Amino acid sequence: MPQNTSIATLAGNDSGVPSSRETAVVDPSRDGDQHVKSAEQRVREWLSGLQPNTRRAYTRDLGAFVAYLGEVSLGAALERLCGVRRARALELVEGWRDTMRAPTADMPDGLSAATINRCLAAINSTLRHLGKADVGPGRLDVALIKAESRRDTAGPAAPDIGGVLRRMESESVPASVRNTAIVALAARRGLRRAEIANLRMVDIDLGRSQIAVLRKGKRERVRITVSGSTIEALNAWLAIRPEHANPDCAAVFVTLARGTRGTPMTTGGIYDIVRAAGASIGQTWRPHGLRHTAATTVLNNGGSLVAAQEFLGHANIATTTRYNDEKRRAADLAVQIVADKI
Repeated sequence: MPQNTSIATLAGNDSGVPSSRETAVVDPSRDGDQHVKSAEQRVREWLSGLQPNTRRAYTRDLGAFVAYLGEVSLGAALERLCGVRRARALELVEGWRDTMRAPTADMPDGLSAATINRCLAAINSTLRHLGKADVGPGRLDVALIKAESRRDTAGPAAPDIGGVLRRMESESVPASVRNTAIVALAARRGLRRAEIANLRMVDIDLGRSQIAVLRKGKRERVRITVSGSTIEALNAWLAIRPEHANPDCAAVFVTLARGTRGTPMTTGGIYDIVRAAGASIGQTWRPHGLRHTAATTVLNNGGSLVAAQEFLGHANIATTTRYNDEKRRAADLAVQIVADKI
């Protein structure tokens, strides 16, 4: 994948990147005057209204497209894309898609279908937004990449997670105390890494054993209950957090690395912490794998699909059924029984 244009390039007029030639949109103003608003300005305003995670993803994806075209700014890329015939615009986007599919030294299989399709969605959403002002070709009928059959998402064994957490809980260095709370939230409460990264100090209610989380795709936080052991892990970190967090930092979890010390942790940082926890026993862990283990633990120990749905915060119960490993194993066993008898 081509190197991404920096997010600063897309961040706004204070990014330090001079605007290049830009497709202009004329809006009526007072007394017959006209105000020219560039396509880039329109896209920036549109991005600012998206959910934070979607905004960050689309910003990166648009930056990658800018780099693919070899342009110096989003404005120049939009000028090029919107200034050609629809068929040519489609060729440009299809060329980017095929480049992302191509193997590289770092990624022998190319980017995943999900990543490529999200990039294409970013472009089409941008073009659809500009189309409302009669700019550009509108949404392009570019073929998406068909995803391979769903990979095994089963997480690590619950006893392995418990053993690692108990070892982490016995360590008193600040990084271990913080990391214990993060892994506990992922494993014992099934939180997504973005939900952990977005936790603020005002979201923690230790007395009621509750936290307020921003669920995927939601604009308002919901209060959920956490276990006593997870509250203990959180409390241990919060007791030493003031020594490590910047005074104006609202995030619960902060970095301890030199250079960024005291600033909010990113989802990438949380991913690395979970990976390191698994590596300590020679396993490969992912945050979503811990979430999967939590869900299957609920389902395999008497919990209903509705209970698992509420636990995971799924809007649609059909999503929850994907976590039912026991159901899949039973189906596989039935196939073998029939094959042996018939």
